Amino acid sequence: KGMVPEARNEFQLALETNPASESARLWLGKSYYRLNNLERAEEELQKVIKQNPKNSKVFIALGRVLGKEKKFEIERETYHKALALNSLNSEAYVNLGISWYNSRDLKEAIRCFKRAAEINAYDPWAFNNMGIALFKGDEFKEAEEALRKALKINDKLADIHTNLALIYWQK
Repeated sequence: KGMVPEARNEFQLALETNPASESARLWLGKSYYRLNNLERAEEELQKVIKQNPKNSKVFIALGRVLGKEKKFEIERETYHKALALNSLNSEAYVNLGISWYNSRDLKEAIRCFKRAAEINAYDPWAFNNMGIALFKGDEFKEAEEALRKALKINDKLADIHTNLALIYWQK
């Protein structure tokens, strides 16, 4: 997806031009994440937090880095910081749910995905992830309903079709 190394270079040039550019530093951190340089990603994102501790987007980006490093407890604390800044941030709830799912706590994961769907009823990923967690918990009917809602929002996402097919495969 995209030309990430080239984008990273441009974000670095932007920071040379304006070292205080919060946006360039946030995207630089995200580009290091995409390049799987998690240490540099975390370093750049921490700089953004130091510069502006009220930027909820950077906490979500940092949470993803921490999750990829399997630092689930710190990851969840980071998403809670994003939610403290904006309690209606459905993206933070989806990511928090993914963290709980990866820690094998389906009940908490489902709770987070449901909250994300309540906040943003047009987020197919909230319903998709809810469906996956429900499926893992052997709640096939509810999982199918969640995935059907995701498809009503966007029927062009192959992952959702695949997840629904897996439910049918297991029935």
